[in-house]
Amino acid sequence: MPNYEIRKLQGEEFIETLYSLASYSFHPSLPLTNKDDWMRWARTLQDSTCLALFEDGRPLVCIQSTSMTQNVRGEIYPMAAFWGLSTLPEARRKGYARKVFTALMEATRKEGHVFSALYPFRESFYEALGYATFPAPVLARLTPDSLAPILKFDLPGEVKRVTIDEGMEEYRRFLKNRLGSEHGMAYFDKPVTIREKLRDQWMAQAWINGKLAGLMMYQLQGTDEDQGKFLFSVSRLDYETPEAKYLLLRWIALHIDQADRVEILLPPCSRPETWLADTKVKTELYEATMARVLDLAKIGGMKTGGGAFSALIRDPACLWNKGGWRFESIDGHLHVERDEHAHEELSIQGLTALLMGSHDPRDFTCRGWGELSPASLAQAVSMFPPANPFLDEMF
Repeated sequence: MPNYEIRKLQGEEFIETLYSLASYSFHPSLPLTNKDDWMRWARTLQDSTCLALFEDGRPLVCIQSTSMTQNVRGEIYPMAAFWGLSTLPEARRKGYARKVFTALMEATRKEGHVFSALYPFRESFYEALGYATFPAPVLARLTPDSLAPILKFDLPGEVKRVTIDEGMEEYRRFLKNRLGSEHGMAYFDKPVTIREKLRDQWMAQAWINGKLAGLMMYQLQGTDEDQGKFLFSVSRLDYETPEAKYLLLRWIALHIDQADRVEILLPPCSRPETWLADTKVKTELYEATMARVLDLAKIGGMKTGGGAFSALIRDPACLWNKGGWRFESIDGHLHVERDEHAHEELSIQGLTALLMGSHDPRDFTCRGWGELSPASLAQAVSMFPPANPFLDEMF
């Protein structure tokens, strides 16, 4: 039997191991991606937690997590963003990826993270590890000329175009203010993570009466031969007022002779077809996010409706969450404590889906997520009404 160990990577071992595994898993080969360029990027990630599995001294699997801050029903929690699960083919179908992933959940819980989120390569793999799917974002496709009527709108304010380096302070301040009001939204704790991720994008800032009221991150994509036919690709469109929204849409319309297509990534509850008549916007579901509770004992504090119920939580991947718990709304906020008398079952996927408001609890029995009585189910729905969580960050 081969011997394996899982350990945390740091320094040059982190850089070299991540390069060898991620280059094979996420890039076309051969040749492998340029090592010097990749190394410069990877050195900005050393604040992340990276675990790797070694078999007989050879690295075969690795995964990283980065610290974020997340709003769940009005309460702010430490959240771990899991990303970059890389497994070489000789290590696949051996359960190694599951082992290193479970080890990372334990490590990030010890770091103080209460929730975890990720973008799945396959949802069923992560659901088996306790994750529940968020409603999917929407990718809206339209043309710049369909937004031309906005050029005639009488709008207050102006749009300023800056790079992420020039606008980092305003970017972080704006998103931090948004964080307090957006359920499910998460925010990177380290500025370097944001800067490296967005270095190749423009930032359009909507200023109204001296205040930043909206921002848009975008790229003009194509080649030199595509002049006049670029793709105007928007990775973030955030605004606090309708005026800010239309200022940013007007900025897109100003590229009518430069781009012939527009793609905008939007929250799941968006209705871009209502922005303007005759836009002929087409939408499709984008890559969904998944999330789970890492440390059940620390989820208290979020806003809830009235009610109380107890449940026997199933969580084979994070055994510290296993057992009886009571969930009660006290003065409009969640209170959680152990309950040795709990007997109605609820999986960690079901509990996460309840907290996030992302699923119909009546589906839980069919999906194998729990067996709450009608009375307990009514209490749970009262405490955690349906919602539209949106992570609002890519990683």
